Amino acid sequence: MDQAALLRANVELAAARALGEQDASPHSRTSGCFDRRYWAWKLVDFPEATFQRLVLPLALLFRDPQSRYHGRPEVLTAVSAGLACAGRLQHRNGSFDQAFPFEQSYGATAFLVYPLIEATRLVEEHLTAAERAAADRMARRGADFLCAHEERHGEISN
Repeated sequence: MDQAALLRANVELAAARALGEQDASPHSRTSGCFDRRYWAWKLVDFPEATFQRLVLPLALLFRDPQSRYHGRPEVLTAVSAGLACAGRLQHRNGSFDQAFPFEQSYGATAFLVYPLIEATRLVEEHLTAAERAAADRMARRGADFLCAHEERHGEISN
């Protein structure tokens, strides 16, 4: 197996794991959440929002004609549910939590805004107008939070 094929096989395996981490029940109040520790195992008291970044690799694979996930409706559903869940996890001020509830983390917000925007861009033609508007509001609120606040926990250099 050449390097490209090996890389693709590993990416596809990781995507399968990502799909397994998400609450796929449309009837669950945690639908779309990628933090299995929260929604399934009840090991933590709140969901870590940064796991919602998994919408991006899934959206990329949904668009990739060489992927076994290309155009699959269940992958599109996972992306749109993940975006919706991120919107529910976002605070009114645009921030997201990572390490503890109501943290309103600058780092988590900065880390998450791009994957949410890019995933939305990749699948926007498949989203409803309401889903696109909600994703746009979420991205704008996150960007506004980042512009209005500074990191308070020291330098984030990773």
